[in-house]
This record gives sequence, C-alpha cells and structure tokens, in this order.
Amino acid sequence: MTDMIASNIERAPDWQLLAEFAVKSLSCDERILTDQVEETVQCLSIKPAQLERIHEIMTQALKRAKRSAQLAEHLYPMHIRIWSTETIVDGFGWGFFIVEKQRIEPQLTTGEAAYVVELYLYQEHHS
Repeated sequence: MTDMIASNIERAPDWQLLAEFAVKSLSCDERILTDQVEETVQCLSIKPAQLERIHEIMTQALKRAKRSAQLAEHLYPMHIRIWSTETIVDGFGWGFFIVEKQRIEPQLTTGEAAYVVELYLYQEHHS
C-alpha cells in the first residue's frame, strides 16, 4: 500500500499559477470574478461546455464564500487562484477541481482572515 501511495505522489503534476485575484470584499459581483476566471483559462483551449461548467462551479463557490461571510457577520477578503499543469498537450481534454479554504484566524503574514478559492485544471491523459 505504501508503494502505491509513493508512486502516485511521484506522478503528481507540476502546477503553474496562471492567475491570482485578490478581492478586498465579498460584496462585489460574482459575474465580474467568474468572467475574469473564464478570460484566464481561455488560453488553454477548453471546450465551451466545460468552460460553462467551470463558470457555474466558480459562481457557486463565490456564493458560498459570501454566505459564510454573512453568517460570520464579517466580509472577509477573498483570494482566487487558478492553477494549471505545466505540460500542456494539444488534443487532450481537461479536468478540474476546486479547493475552498476559509481562514477565520488572521494570518501572521497578512494580519487578516480570508476566504480562498483555488481552481486546478489538469489534462486528462488517456492510456
């Protein structure tokens, strides 16, 4: 079992940061943020149907961030990061996943709490 975990870690992709957006307040419009995300990932030649799905999922994540901030009665700043695998091969499809983090305690480096949404895009290689 340990060998299997080690081999999966060795095959993990190298990630490159495509973009990072810092939003001072969650009171901004989700549409503006999701449009920025779409604009960033268009360079990857993602199919329109999948691009629409990314848009929907990012909108849901941003709405959850707003709802969480409203429940806490504090509008946290938000950070959106978009990552992609470093090696891009034409003709392969794209998969993605989103990681959401809420840091309620102020960070030592920034001195503030924050909500973080990270979009990871990877190519699906078929064997």
